[in-house]
Amino acid sequence: MTEWIEQDKKDENHLYVHLKDPSLLDLSIFDRMSNDDFCLPCMLTNEKSASIVYATEGYIPLHDFLSQYVFENEEGYIFLHQLFEQAIASNRNKPVLFDPDYVFVSGFGDRFAFVVVPIQI
Repeated sequence: MTEWIEQDKKDENHLYVHLKDPSLLDLSIFDRMSNDDFCLPCMLTNEKSASIVYATEGYIPLHDFLSQYVFENEEGYIFLHQLFEQAIASNRNKPVLFDPDYVFVSGFGDRFAFVVVPIQI
């Protein structure tokens, strides 16, 4: 799915992206995202360029989390189980980006948030 978006920039609290092909933008997905606790909150900032800003405050990319954290005993299995359950729940009716740089986890590793790409599939 990374072939459909391009990251503009990223700071501590926000991720800025735009669709490479703005004609693929599906506005109906924003309603589905707002009702899903596992989706990163986002806002369409420019419909013409399909620019979107995601609120990442309180989360770090999964890639960064995994490079810093060492799991003990069966903790890793519980972490993966929770990740997959929440990913499946979030991906039921919307396109979720499963790249480790675009999956976010809380600092404690107990909550996940996913980047949903509002495109027509």
